[in-house]
Amino acid sequence: MLARCELASASVLAQHCLGPGRGEPTFISCSARDSLAARCNKVHRRPHRLYLRRCLLGERIQSRDSAAQTIFDPIPHCGISASAKGVPEPLSQSHVFSAQLSPDGRSPPGRTLLHESAQNSLLQLLPTNDRSRTKPVLSHFANFTVPTICSSPRSSASWRETIPVIAAHHPYVLHGVLAVGALHLSTITNVASEKEDYQNLAATQMNMELAQYREDVQNVSTTNAEALFAFSTMFTIFVHSTSKTERLDTFKLLNRTDISAESHQRLVLDLTQGICRIFRSIRGVLLILVPCWHHIRNGSLGPVVERDWWPSRVPVTTEEFEHDQRLQNLEKMWAHPGRSYEYFFDTLARALKILRETSTLVSRLATLTSPGQSLSHEDFDWTSIVPWITEIPFEFITLLEQQRMEAWVLMAHYALLPSKIQSSWWLDGWAIDMFITSALAIGEENWDWISWPAAVLEIDLDGLRMQHALD
Repeated sequence: MLARCELASASVLAQHCLGPGRGEPTFISCSARDSLAARCNKVHRRPHRLYLRRCLLGERIQSRDSAAQTIFDPIPHCGISASAKGVPEPLSQSHVFSAQLSPDGRSPPGRTLLHESAQNSLLQLLPTNDRSRTKPVLSHFANFTVPTICSSPRSSASWRETIPVIAAHHPYVLHGVLAVGALHLSTITNVASEKEDYQNLAATQMNMELAQYREDVQNVSTTNAEALFAFSTMFTIFVHSTSKTERLDTFKLLNRTDISAESHQRLVLDLTQGICRIFRSIRGVLLILVPCWHHIRNGSLGPVVERDWWPSRVPVTTEEFEHDQRLQNLEKMWAHPGRSYEYFFDTLARALKILRETSTLVSRLATLTSPGQSLSHEDFDWTSIVPWITEIPFEFITLLEQQRMEAWVLMAHYALLPSKIQSSWWLDGWAIDMFITSALAIGEENWDWISWPAAVLEIDLDGLRMQHALD
């Protein structure tokens, strides 16, 4: 099972904890906020199908309760080359890389991660035997992976300028970059042996220098905040992508006709706990952003986190009002005559309020784009789905872990938001998996509450009910 990692993992996704206008951090505000957004590059994904998943990793990556316990099996030197893997060669430049910041806090012009001299300087931090197989991975990350995690050319440039500087002083950043680059490559090759090599390389690199990261994240300061932020971004991408394999394996087990009721219940519990771990992981970014928000926003990664152009979360169109009304009606699950008040109703109500606001934000952004970019139907501000995760009460996650029906009904409706993402290779399939997990958690006697998101996601509840009956 992948780790909870409340300390060890933090993500670019969770930057929506920031307040409006002034960019002030806040934990609990449900009001509209201007905060981080990011638009991924165009990466087409295949249509989702119930219980049919694309397996990105061939082997399960094991861990328990924290990234501190994560152990990956390293792979031997396999001599991966750019020509063998079909990886674009790094851009050749004559500039010499320097780890010294320019006055604006970025790498001097011509010394970004796109340049071969900068890449070679970073590769010197690795053992000699590892350099030949990681060089094409680093080049691929610089040229092709960075745009998939960025919102605009400005933010891509910011990552490329900053990574050489911070990785030179914080090696775990380099290992995180190589892990994500290798994982990205594993998703675009159809050669089984190459896919396995890249997956194993990704796992090995992500496990490197974790001890130092764990130590640094306990002592966040202006000297390490950007490095921690960068690694946490890579770690969250890694966790999201690799967790798909665990869910795929679990769905396959649930598909079996000889599974007992007890085993079925245990597998559903595994699915729900996996979703909760991802949520806790995303919220871990608060450990970095809260104390060092102003430093990061005013530093070299400023273009990555600044999203002052975001609209308010107020419904405008007829469709937005209709969707908001559908969500508002979910309050009837717990607020109706004949049911006595319980304290957790307040937690549900607040989570529902934030879900309505986040849903409106996603809809509003569907017609907007970040400054300097053209709007495409394939583009989507993928971080606009995150305010709900970072702003919901901590107690709501506890309700999810307790498999409270009302909480998982809200989760099924939240799945509508990531379903709009068509440009993120590492979030592919998350919406469908989340909905199916929610449906299994609440039981078919409560499926009337989730008929609308099922229809939008084109999931056949009758088919799922038949499979459930066979189980």
